[in-house]
Amino acid sequence: MRIIVGHAKHVKDAMNKLEDVSSEVMEHFIKLMIFPYSQNCNHWKQEIAAFLHKVPILKSSKKYPSYDEIMRHIYYAWADATTNWIDQMVIDYPNENVLSVTYEVVSKCMYTYFDWLSRELSKSGLVAKQRIYDKLDEIQQVCIDKSQEE
Repeated sequence: MRIIVGHAKHVKDAMNKLEDVSSEVMEHFIKLMIFPYSQNCNHWKQEIAAFLHKVPILKSSKKYPSYDEIMRHIYYAWADATTNWIDQMVIDYPNENVLSVTYEVVSKCMYTYFDWLSRELSKSGLVAKQRIYDKLDEIQQVCIDKSQEE
């Protein structure tokens, strides 16, 4: 028998918290993709993992949030802002070497990451930080490879 220990949260509170932290995750994710050779990459990966690697059990269902709930609050809440954020980060980090990659590639990489994370969190409520680092490395390499194809 598996016993889940932890504090249950109301759905609205849990989803609001996810949406709040996801903007920070998205910001760091974009930096990781467009500045893959930065000395800050390890820091950004650590921030991504620290901000969003677990979800609470919901009071109403006694389960983790569903994949759809998680995606709605961590990906779709901010996905439309990606293009503007990329442009602003290029301005904010003038000394970084910007990867020559399209907005579409960055968006696709972002979707791939949040899709994976949402599936994992909806199943177990927690993803080991090392697994997050590994997934980020994998997706970052895809972004680099795509930039070389263009």
